[in-house]
Amino acid sequence: MLQKQKKPLMNEQIGSDKILLIDNNGEKLGIKSLSESIYSASSNGFDVVQVGVSDFPVCKLINYNKFLMDQKKKKKENINKNKIKTKEVRFNLNTSDHDIKVKIDRIYDFFNKGDRVKICISKKGCRDKNINISQKFLSNILKMIELPYSEIGDPVNSDQYYYVNLAPNIS
Repeated sequence: MLQKQKKPLMNEQIGSDKILLIDNNGEKLGIKSLSESIYSASSNGFDVVQVGVSDFPVCKLINYNKFLMDQKKKKKENINKNKIKTKEVRFNLNTSDHDIKVKIDRIYDFFNKGDRVKICISKKGCRDKNINISQKFLSNILKMIELPYSEIGDPVNSDQYYYVNLAPNIS
C-alpha cells in the first residue's frame, strides 16, 4: 500500500527551540533559536523549512512554495527517467548488407541510451512466409550485434512479422 509523503515541517511546526540554520545560498549560519530564525526569514521573504535531522533539526531559509514545486519537478523527472522505451527496427529479407549495418548502428545507439529493441523481420511474399529463412536471417543479424544483450522471451512468429525483443546488458 502506498503511503502519502509527508510535507517538510516549516516555521512554527518545527518542534525544537534550537536549529542548525542554513541560508538560501547553502552557507551554514550555525545553531540559532527558532523564533529568531523565523523572524529573520519572514523579514527577508523566506520560510524556515526543515530539510534534515542531526543533533538539531537542520533547517534552510527558502521560499516554501518554490521548494515544493522543485520537489515535484524532481519527482516527475525521476519517474520519466525510469521509463523503459522499446524501439523497433524493421528488416526484410531483401535488406542489403550496408542497410543492415546502418540499422545495427541504430540498435547500438538505442542500447547506449538504455532502450530495449524489437527486431522485426517483415514477411510479405510466399518465400518470406517460410519460417526457417526468417530464423536464419534473424540469427545472422544477432551475430552481427557485438554489444552484450539479452533476449527477452523467445522469438515470435506472427502473420506479418518474425520478431524478437532485446535488452542491453548494462554493466
